[in-house]
Amino acid sequence: MKNNHLMNYLILLVLLMTGFISKAQHEKLPITSISGSAVELYYEATAAMENAELARGEMLLQEALKKDPEFFMGLFQMAINNLYLGNQDKFKKCAEAAFISYCASSEGEKILQQALKRLYQNPKADVTDLGRKLLQLYPEDKLMYYTQLTFQSLQKDYPGIQETCNSLLEITDNPSPAYNILGYNYMRLEDFEAAEKAFDKYIELLPNHPNPYDSKGDFFMQVKDYSSAYNSYMTANRLNESWGYEKAMKAKKLMEAEK
Repeated sequence: MKNNHLMNYLILLVLLMTGFISKAQHEKLPITSISGSAVELYYEATAAMENAELARGEMLLQEALKKDPEFFMGLFQMAINNLYLGNQDKFKKCAEAAFISYCASSEGEKILQQALKRLYQNPKADVTDLGRKLLQLYPEDKLMYYTQLTFQSLQKDYPGIQETCNSLLEITDNPSPAYNILGYNYMRLEDFEAAEKAFDKYIELLPNHPNPYDSKGDFFMQVKDYSSAYNSYMTANRLNESWGYEKAMKAKKLMEAEK
């Protein structure tokens, strides 16, 4: 095992020296891997997750890790996803692999590794200070904003989420997910007028995707407008039959109970 790690480290060192390591522009977090395909799959995975295609995102991350089993950013993303979803065993397994990854070579990757170590020791640890460091280092990298949003969500820092989302909107090439996050965040803050406006903007930006209508359905459920919730969920279902049906049936039962 030690010899394998030494060999991997030497391969990484050679790639760094010869310039074949995959790196983003300087204003974005440099991602290191011995496999360019792994990095490409990682970016495809994060794009899928941006658009609420979580199963596809996880599949792509798994494919990236097949290309490079010690690919730090793939392991980090898998770990943080599982932590957010409450899958502690999977989180710990991915985090432990990330701790020994030879790929965590850039300053940003080392900060992310530090955040994982804190969360491994205490899943309720506040790592938003490390998220702020990442944003200072890479202010044009939208993935660092999503990372900070995850850190803030774990802390239920709703004012912080609003601030980060507003900053994300200034730099992102895909604003629609930020409006979705803002919509749910405004609901938690009980600012339902702002929440509806955010979800309406999400629908405007992605009119042919089921998730905006699913999210608007959740909004209507929260304000107890069950008829509108049913219609919104069914719109999502018409766009993609794997979305919205069970929620629509729940809204329908509540709607009928009011009669």
